Amino acid sequence: MMINLISWAHCKKLLSLDTREKAFLELLIFSATAEIENYTNRKLKQREMRELHNGFNQNEVLLKNYPVKEVSSLKVDNERDYTEETIVNKDYYSCFIPHEKDYEQPSEIILTDGYSFPRGRNNIEVIYTAGYLEEEVPEDLKTATVEMVEWSYKRLKNRQIGEVNLKYGQETQVATKMPEHVMKLLEPYRRKHW
Repeated sequence: MMINLISWAHCKKLLSLDTREKAFLELLIFSATAEIENYTNRKLKQREMRELHNGFNQNEVLLKNYPVKEVSSLKVDNERDYTEETIVNKDYYSCFIPHEKDYEQPSEIILTDGYSFPRGRNNIEVIYTAGYLEEEVPEDLKTATVEMVEWSYKRLKNRQIGEVNLKYGQETQVATKMPEHVMKLLEPYRRKHW
């Protein structure tokens, strides 16, 4: 399964790139996607995820990635074997999945009927599907990815590995991370806590 936020064809069309560089560009797309996911603290392209959580006698678990499409398994096991016998029946929990535009609100699994998760380290296992399908990736995420690819492409073609010197008038600015305008595009998608 491809986890890239944009396809080679999408990038080629926008940047007018040569087909002979397809393998190189696919590597840059993969790298840009990884860097963006690292910056946002989320897995953005849809895939199945497995998370372990600590139990604190609470009735909810906050999931790290969104948008959540489906929770396929919830297990509670203080031995951390996570066998079939440790599956929590779906009748005993519900999923709160906020609207995608509510970036500050995490998706939650909430135990019902007064139940709570027992105390324990990594004793809760959640397997769920989250992220965007290719046709669902928001335009600003696609734009940020294309701009990261273009920035990396120019840097590598000019053999500027590591730091990049950008001259603005008399000043020299050293850019070692992703461009600031890309960070601004990504800011609404960053998982800031939980």
